Amino acid sequence: MIELKQKQKKANTGTARLALWNKVPILPIGLRHNIPIEQKDEMHKRRNAIKHILQNPHSLEIHVGEPFELTEFYDKEISRQVLDTAMERVMQKIEGLAQPTSNRNIS
Repeated sequence: MIELKQKQKKANTGTARLALWNKVPILPIGLRHNIPIEQKDEMHKRRNAIKHILQNPHSLEIHVGEPFELTEFYDKEISRQVLDTAMERVMQKIEGLAQPTSNRNIS
């Protein structure tokens, strides 16, 4: 069994790309749960994780953070490096919301 919170992948950059193109705020949302997920082949992991989470809503907490903007990137050309850096900032906000209360550090 694998705990979802133990396994973190590199984030896709679509959120940052859309926020930068449109100069709009991002609303970070962190999920906390203790639902063990059986490891399946790579293609079905996300779908199975979502299925298990939705089947056990009593053990799911949704934490919504304050909206924030990526204004420091608005005047820069959108490159892979800019998107990766912007997504690191987004993921820091989300990870802060997804951590147990005793470990939270939201900036």
